[in-house]
Amino acid sequence: MKIITALNKLNINYCHWKSNDKLLENFNKDSDLDILIESSEKKKFEKFMNNNSFYKVNTENKYIYHYYGYEGNQIVHLHVYYKLITSGKIYKDFNFNSNYLLSDSEKLKDINVPNPNKEFIFLVARKMFEISSIFELITFFKEEGLFNEIKYLEKKTKKKELIKFLDIFGLLNYKEFIDLKNLLLKKRYFFIFIKYSCKKRLIYRNYFSNNYMKSEIIRLKKILNILYLKLIKFNDQKYHKAKIISITGTDNSGKSSIISELNEHFKKITKVKIFHVGQANSTNKVYKQNLIRKILNKKFNKLRNSNLINNQSIKNLNNGEKVLISLNALYIAYKRYKILKKIKFYKKRNYLILCDRYISTGKGFIDSPKISYFDNSLFFSYLSKLEIYLYKTSIKSDLNIRLSVPYEVLQKRNSLRSNPLSKENLNYLKKSYLENNNKKYHCVNEIMIKNNKNLRDTVNKIIKRILYEISYNF
Repeated sequence: MKIITALNKLNINYCHWKSNDKLLENFNKDSDLDILIESSEKKKFEKFMNNNSFYKVNTENKYIYHYYGYEGNQIVHLHVYYKLITSGKIYKDFNFNSNYLLSDSEKLKDINVPNPNKEFIFLVARKMFEISSIFELITFFKEEGLFNEIKYLEKKTKKKELIKFLDIFGLLNYKEFIDLKNLLLKKRYFFIFIKYSCKKRLIYRNYFSNNYMKSEIIRLKKILNILYLKLIKFNDQKYHKAKIISITGTDNSGKSSIISELNEHFKKITKVKIFHVGQANSTNKVYKQNLIRKILNKKFNKLRNSNLINNQSIKNLNNGEKVLISLNALYIAYKRYKILKKIKFYKKRNYLILCDRYISTGKGFIDSPKISYFDNSLFFSYLSKLEIYLYKTSIKSDLNIRLSVPYEVLQKRNSLRSNPLSKENLNYLKKSYLENNNKKYHCVNEIMIKNNKNLRDTVNKIIKRILYEISYNF
């Protein structure tokens, strides 16, 4: 991993300080790493992260940050600690000297990790203090992987070395350490564990940010806030901004393939919803629509978008056909309005929303109001105003990513489509290509990305930009 290589080259004093039994496994997928950095190295580390497009997200603790970046076709999520603060998932209040884990560090596949004896001792100690809290005890029962982590560290440590480092640690003797370790493995006898833990906490109270009662009150407040956000506000995302990201472009520009790739990456770090703004989401609905379209195309061939986009076809419409296609356009506008209301609903619940296509409020045949093309009489003018209202009152995309693909590439991709209903005639393809290039989408910001060569490169660029969007200025 490039970031680890860079940290080693810069001689930054760091270590991956916990869950090292799963460390190598995490390197083969989107990574979630816990890095302890010596506080004096903070400026050097932050400068490196900024220069390499890693985006910082603050937590409630001024010594702990989240960083998100993208390298080697994977999202890298770093939990960065500038101070060794632990003892719970809800509230961390046990402070210890970072140098205890940073000194005597070893290499595990080029990554600095603590001496296994120190890591083992600190694991047992932090779990001991974590269980002293009634509220943290609840989360402890849900914890997975502790058994495997203890077994992993048992294999890498020796009694003589453990005794040596326990003397340096100073909070436990060897017998206490073994008794606590066995209790953790069994996940039983917690009354004994809590009693012992509270006694130790009282003796070593100088290592804690607050007294026991104050820490428990803080934890209770945090739990109530979490419940309020989850059950009342339906928003339990703490470290990501809700964003609507739309991917737009002409047919065959690669929108669906890109969104599928984005979903695979981002669902590992946040809540994701996908919407197809151009058509119904259900495969069954799409099938029915295609069947109806096939029947109507035989009967009303000149009402197809691919023909209407040619202005000559509009002149040949009679009044009945104008009414039919205007009502259909109004129905489509209403359907998109409903989809965008649902998108707004999920944005309030802090989802990352990925949209295949998006609306434009300008006049056009693709994802836009189009009734005004057909007739300027009072009846059609009223329908047109209603259609425009449905488009304009819909929520804007936070970022529209417009895919730019040369027309020759679109032609080639269109010819390779196996489903006849998915193929478009060349006249429509050309007209829609020109319309898409001049279209103004209903969005706050927009960027254009070329997608004419390597799909992987396009996905990489988009992921980096989305990470910036959901993390920046949080």
